[in-house]
Amino acid sequence: MKRLLLLAISLISLFLYRCDHKPVMTKFSYIEKFETFINEVGENYKQYTIDDWMYSDSVFVKYSEVYYEKFKDTFEPEEQDNVNRLVGKYEGYKMKGKSKIYMEKVIEKVDETIEKTKGFKEALFDNPDSSDSNDSVQDIR
Repeated sequence: MKRLLLLAISLISLFLYRCDHKPVMTKFSYIEKFETFINEVGENYKQYTIDDWMYSDSVFVKYSEVYYEKFKDTFEPEEQDNVNRLVGKYEGYKMKGKSKIYMEKVIEKVDETIEKTKGFKEALFDNPDSSDSNDSVQDIR
């Protein structure tokens, strides 16, 4: 009876361990998952926000550094070329995506500056739309 109970506990423990245990990543699954991640970034980078890029960068670091270190010595030349290509694609998407975000911010700041300048002119001169506003500047000197 003790043997049967011990066997049942062992089987249950093994089952619970296997259910909780994460599957081991192989070199091939690493490349496949990395490629899937890069393809998803390529499809969506135009809509990414700064927060999306922060998350995406953290995933990229896992693939390009953490997981890469685990398999780098086992890659065939073609596999290494593929991983390098994936890294390059990500950097390209990131440059295009983030430059769009920063350009939008620059345009926003320029628009804001234009509005501030209008307010400045309005406060400085009584009639900011007048063509004589340049003369008013002369009067101040």
